[in-house]
Amino acid sequence: MTTKAQLKAVKKYDDSHRTEKNYRAKRSSARNFIRKYGTYEDIKELQEIINARLQEEKTMIANIEFTAENKAYQTTIQFEQLNDENTDYIGGRYVATTLVDIFDGNDIEKDMTSNLESYYTDEDFSDKEHLKKWFMGQIEHEYHEPEITEIVLEEE
Repeated sequence: MTTKAQLKAVKKYDDSHRTEKNYRAKRSSARNFIRKYGTYEDIKELQEIINARLQEEKTMIANIEFTAENKAYQTTIQFEQLNDENTDYIGGRYVATTLVDIFDGNDIEKDMTSNLESYYTDEDFSDKEHLKKWFMGQIEHEYHEPEITEIVLEEE
């Protein structure tokens, strides 16, 4: 038997994870439709939609400012949507490579402090939260207690 406290906890979790829950439900419906109900014409149309979506060239530029040990740093990183030309299969996943050049301060005349070659997936730059998590993972070993102060995304 489920207690009132358990029901309350489940409701609180569901309310705070509504986006993820909706995403999983829609993905499940799409897979179920394709596997069980879609006609040949439906599947063919969906395949065309998927192929068009995969062919879209999505490039994102991330301008990131962060601090570490009371010092300001800045970087600009370019991400391209993964495709056949820029993708490798590494560590059990498909990834592309980008350079992360980090500079002191915000001046035009900047001094480079780091140059990292980093792997990323399409999900890593899908939104600011994923990008923040990815970036922190890239710099956490080189910068003591880094904190992102600003992220500006530009799509091309």
